Amino acid sequence: MTTQAPNAELFKTWKEMYDQFEKTWTQPMQEMLGSESFVASMSATRESYLTNQDAMREGMEQYLKSLRLPSKTDFARLAGQVVALETKIEAIEDRFDTLEAKLDTLIAAVSKLAVNPPAPIVEVVVPPADEPKNVAPQPSTKRRRAK
Repeated sequence: MTTQAPNAELFKTWKEMYDQFEKTWTQPMQEMLGSESFVASMSATRESYLTNQDAMREGMEQYLKSLRLPSKTDFARLAGQVVALETKIEAIEDRFDTLEAKLDTLIAAVSKLAVNPPAPIVEVVVPPADEPKNVAPQPSTKRRRAK
């Protein structure tokens, strides 16, 4: 039990030192971070970093192009094409699913007709009223050649 007391005392001392350090440095750091000069210098640093990053990216793309190797832009374009193809394939699969459902419905209807065929349709032809009834056919005016 006596070994825990020195550890607890050490931790308490360390915590007090940390609290004093925090109080001492918090106010000056907040003032520095909130000043316009700090914000301006950080903005200039960020702009410089972004400019250098763009130059490095362009230089790397030119270097890879000279070696005939794909760049990050090439991979991004390829990934976009793959996504577009996947979208088109999914649309075609959806169409096939719809057609398959319609075909299943049609097959079920045809199967139902095969089991219970409809009654035959009898067509009755009624001649028009202005046409004469029981008229004898007219003889043909063409003559046959004698052999």
